[in-house]
Amino acid sequence: MEDIPNMVRDSLHIVVDVTLHELDGREYLEIRVPASFSPVWYRDAIYMRSGSTNQRLHDASLMHFLINKTGEKWDSLNISGISAQDLDAESFRIFRLAAARSRRLPESDEPLSNKELLQYLGLIRNGELTRAAVLLFHSNPECRFMGAWIKVGFFNENDEVLYQDEIHGSLISQADKVLDIIFSKYLKATISYENDRRVETYPFSRAAIREAIFNAIIHKDYTAGYPIQISISETKLQIFNPAVLSYDWVSAEAWQKGGSRPLNPALANTFFRAGFAESWGQGIRKICRNSIDYGMPLPIYNIDQSSVLVCLLPTGTRRSVSPGSPAPVLNPPEINDERKQKLLDFIREHPEAIYADIAQHLLISERTVGNLMRELVASGFISRSGTRKKGSWIITQK
Repeated sequence: MEDIPNMVRDSLHIVVDVTLHELDGREYLEIRVPASFSPVWYRDAIYMRSGSTNQRLHDASLMHFLINKTGEKWDSLNISGISAQDLDAESFRIFRLAAARSRRLPESDEPLSNKELLQYLGLIRNGELTRAAVLLFHSNPECRFMGAWIKVGFFNENDEVLYQDEIHGSLISQADKVLDIIFSKYLKATISYENDRRVETYPFSRAAIREAIFNAIIHKDYTAGYPIQISISETKLQIFNPAVLSYDWVSAEAWQKGGSRPLNPALANTFFRAGFAESWGQGIRKICRNSIDYGMPLPIYNIDQSSVLVCLLPTGTRRSVSPGSPAPVLNPPEINDERKQKLLDFIREHPEAIYADIAQHLLISERTVGNLMRELVASGFISRSGTRKKGSWIITQK
């Protein structure tokens, strides 16, 4: 009763209550461990409880945890030696145009000067710019934050890089450029015609890629020192981000609706005002939903304490995750087998069927048909060939 409390205190730096009891003539000890909302030290390492697991806090996650405990956030800390006059006028122009389109900046605030706009966005504190202000609007944020840029590369089947681009500048300008570069230089579109109108269909959803990249910019750990890396090939598009997820984040939360907990709230707020992102913690769910709606498999995630890797697969591809993969698999809810089988039987005979045809045959609503089709696509049972109006369903799994 003396040794156990002392050993726990010395090894874990917490205090437990040890009580002696007797049952049926035999003595036993009851050890009561109080819930700890702070990290626990053990053998020169720090651990936090995350769901049903113990997560070790490494350098970056520990740094952000300690800053958060002071009531501050890393991107809201002040930075000296740079003033509002040193920031990039073009980045402010891009932001104002985007904010006007999104209507998330009150019209009365649009005439504000750049400095007043920074104050409105909470990017000036105590008369000095915050780290977020420099990252968002400085033409060369790498002067203070090495690795604050994006690298894009195209790879062949042997994983050899064939060509690449580096996207530098403010985060606002990077967000404005990156999608156009990817879709104009790295992805090939199939050409079709609808009523003499040329239609370009890309293998990846622009909305899904946009959400994944903007999420990476917002959640990136800008102390890591290396860039966001986007690797593209004929079979996949991967976004590697040196990110630190919340120390108490659980992978299962990704598919569930919940509040937003960005690593860099000031960056997230500015991207929200520009219409580049939402603020409801829906990032991963939106990427998954956009992928399904476009006919792509669900994305694959590899998440650890210092990085996030998201892999998007093109339309018509079956997702394959090897056993034991550390990626949290974000599957949609299970569907009724009987309805699924009837739907598969129908489109096997009528691959050109539209939602209305299927709804009439199954005696269900078109909305229900849409939900079932998205789940079948995500599960790898079917894929879509061609456009929504002029295309057909392909059964990829018997």
